[in-house]
Order: sequence, then structure tokens, then C-alpha cells
Amino acid sequence: MLPPRPLSAPIGRACDEIEAVIKGEPSFDVHLGQVCVFPASGVVHLAIGQGSATLIRLHRVLNRGAWEHLEMFYYHPHVTAAQGLAPEAVTKATEVAVARWRAYEGARVLNVETVTLVQNTVANEWQNLREFSLRTPVIAIAE
Repeated sequence: MLPPRPLSAPIGRACDEIEAVIKGEPSFDVHLGQVCVFPASGVVHLAIGQGSATLIRLHRVLNRGAWEHLEMFYYHPHVTAAQGLAPEAVTKATEVAVARWRAYEGARVLNVETVTLVQNTVANEWQNLREFSLRTPVIAIAE
């Protein structure tokens, strides 16, 4: 929900800020759409349909306090399939992603129940720091 950014506060306080927002949020569905490419960066990704508005709202709410950061690009929820490719490799990667996504027969809807805070290391690996649980919606059952 928040693209990579520098942190302006101790991690404990920053996590408390996330927890304060996330604990009151209900879980929600994200519908995965077609394969697309961001022209400026060559990132191949899956578009998000339903659920996109919730992600944008949560981004807006979380992008303050210790997490506030002026981002280089407008926030556009997506699922990254490939990045860091040489420009000449983007077209082929997109063709492969489109063919594989078209052939995929599994679910294209994800239920977001948890959010994980990750950190990129100097070795360019992602390390999980903390997981936050969204509230499970209460469903009324008619008698």
C-alpha cells in the first residue's frame, strides 16, 4: 500500500501508526485484471479492478506521519510481475506474462486479510518486519 520510502521515525512508532489505521479496517477483495506495462519504468504488472479504490484510500491514510513521503509517481495499485528489465526485454516479458495469465485457471480474486511491512536490504532482498491484521467483517445471519 506504500511504495518504498525513507522512514522519518523509529520503527516502533512508525509501526504503531500503521496499526492504528489497519486494526479498524475490514478485510477486502482485490480483483486482478489484465497484464499492463508502466511506460516510464517498464514495470510489467497486473492491473487491479475492484479493490483499487480501497487500496488508494488506504495509501492516502497511511502516507502521513512517520510514513509521509512525496512519491515520484502517482500511486497506482498493481501486482508487479517483472521489473528492472532492460528496455529491449520488456516487450518479450510482457508477451510471456500475457500468455501465462491467459492460460492461468486459478482464482483472480485475492482476499486481503493481512498487510506486511517489508524492508529492502543492501543485498536487494525483501525482509518481512511485521504483519498487521485487518478486521474480519461480521456477517449477520438471518434467522
